[in-house]
Amino acid sequence: MKKKVLIAMSGGVDSSLAAWHLLNSGYDLRGVFMDLFRSTPSKKTAQNLEDARIASKRLKIPLHVLDLKSDFERYVVKYFYQEYVGGRTPNPCIVCNQKIKFRYLLKMASKMGVDYISTGHYARIEYDTGQKRFFLKEGADKIKDQSYMLFCLKQRVLRRTLFPLGGYTKKEVRQMAGKLGLENYNRRDSQDICFVNNNYRQFLRNVSPRGFLAGSIIDTKGNILGVHNGTPHFTVGQRKGLGLAREKPLYVTSIDSKKNVLVVGSKEEINKDRLSASRLNWIAYRTPSFPFRTEAKIRYKHPKAWGTVSNAADRIEVNFDRPQPAISPGQAVVFYQGETVLGGGWIDG
Repeated sequence: MKKKVLIAMSGGVDSSLAAWHLLNSGYDLRGVFMDLFRSTPSKKTAQNLEDARIASKRLKIPLHVLDLKSDFERYVVKYFYQEYVGGRTPNPCIVCNQKIKFRYLLKMASKMGVDYISTGHYARIEYDTGQKRFFLKEGADKIKDQSYMLFCLKQRVLRRTLFPLGGYTKKEVRQMAGKLGLENYNRRDSQDICFVNNNYRQFLRNVSPRGFLAGSIIDTKGNILGVHNGTPHFTVGQRKGLGLAREKPLYVTSIDSKKNVLVVGSKEEINKDRLSASRLNWIAYRTPSFPFRTEAKIRYKHPKAWGTVSNAADRIEVNFDRPQPAISPGQAVVFYQGETVLGGGWIDG
């Protein structure tokens, strides 16, 4: 009997080609379109849904539509707003993967009696028979690799997940989709936050203007240099938009949302060799032996950097061999051993 798979169909080329690959591998497939966006124009959602329906019809698989707008608003949009207002830089893609996509894919698959779930992510999952654990690894396309965004996945999720595109590059995926005649094979990937129309600051103001109060801009010595128009306008490492005329460029070094103060300094002052993180998830083992050496990414597109991870009560500390630019509270730090994701956590400072 064929194994059954429930795949998330977004209307894009990645999920469409992933679905084709699963069918071609002999799986019994059904798709699900997640209707998420209450704040995004319905025109965008309607087009995505239509693209998903066209792809599903071409592949001859059923497509279910799951209304998750309320939960997306609660778990992702609210989090996005609260993090910025709290002086942190959110990563809604990771939270969406954890709280929405994989959570509801598994929930729906269990109700339907489906064996596996799948998405079009560029990452790989391998089972280690010696350790009896599922390992998360980088995708073959190092530019497109999305393993960083998936560090929060637990073993119970990984054991039931398939990533058909993990061994391909984006270029190969587009070429294969084009040869198969999938209409969306050349559709441009979205570069923005999916539920925000270009300007995230205006989006935050529309959610609630209360977090946008004018306050002081000070340097690292406490001298007042100017006035900002709301801390949610800024992130650590930001240079543009400060409204300060100085001989040398100034960068945001930290944000004190409680005092409504923006702290700025030189480029050298945004480089730090240490961070602390909490809310950890370890994939490669139940609990690591501290301290240990590893490579770490402090942002999605940031190159890996070597450092030492130490245990500190309910959190960890990372000491980098070389200072890293703009370590931002609210972002994730993800640890790697070669291509393997060891685990990760959320940066506190």
